[in-house]
Amino acid sequence: MHCVAVEHIFSHVRVIRLAVLCAVEDKMDGICTYFFNSFPHVYDYFPCSLWNGVIMFIINVLCAFAWTYMDLFIILMSVALADKFQQLNRCLQLVEGKVSLLQHIQYIYTFFYHYTFLSLQCVA
Repeated sequence: MHCVAVEHIFSHVRVIRLAVLCAVEDKMDGICTYFFNSFPHVYDYFPCSLWNGVIMFIINVLCAFAWTYMDLFIILMSVALADKFQQLNRCLQLVEGKVSLLQHIQYIYTFFYHYTFLSLQCVA
C-alpha cells in the first residue's frame, strides 16, 4: 500500500513544482494552480475552488489505489490460469492414449478456455 502512495506522489511531483513556480513568480494561489494543472478537464465545467480541488484530489487518490489493485488482481488471475494450464499439459502428457481420461481432460481444458475468455471480456 505504501508503494502505491509513493508512486502516486511521484506522479504529481511535476505538477507540484509547476504550482510552486507559478505561485512564486506570478503571485498566484499555489493550491488552486496545482488543482487546475492536475485536473484541467474538471475546471472546464466547475469554478476553481479549494473544495472542488480537495474532492478531485481524493477521487484521484482513490482511483489510483483502485487501478493498482485491479492490476494486481489481473496479474494474480493470469498467474493462476497459467499454472492451471501447465498442470493440464502435464496431465495430458501422462495420460496419452487413454480415451476416457482424454475426454475428461478435454472438458477441463474447455472449461479453462471459456473461463479465460469470460475473464478477458469482463476486464476489457
